[in-house]
Amino acid sequence: MAYEFVVRGVLRERLPDAFRGLSTRSSGGDSTISGDIVDQAQLIGVIVWLGDCGLDLISVTPAAPPSAAPREDPSGS
Repeated sequence: MAYEFVVRGVLRERLPDAFRGLSTRSSGGDSTISGDIVDQAQLIGVIVWLGDCGLDLISVTPAAPPSAAPREDPSGS
């Protein structure tokens, strides 16, 4: 499942190899890390690593895959 992590501050650390496949971007003093998280252990690992880097976690949001978008009712109701 894809997740988006937003932290206060600019991420200056390189992501560890364990988080390969995640992307980072910075804007307005905050940084966003996003990508697929394979399991709960990796999810917790990212959160712990961000704390170890001294970054304040603002939000963690699961990102719905495009196929999970609401569909129109074929009956038209």
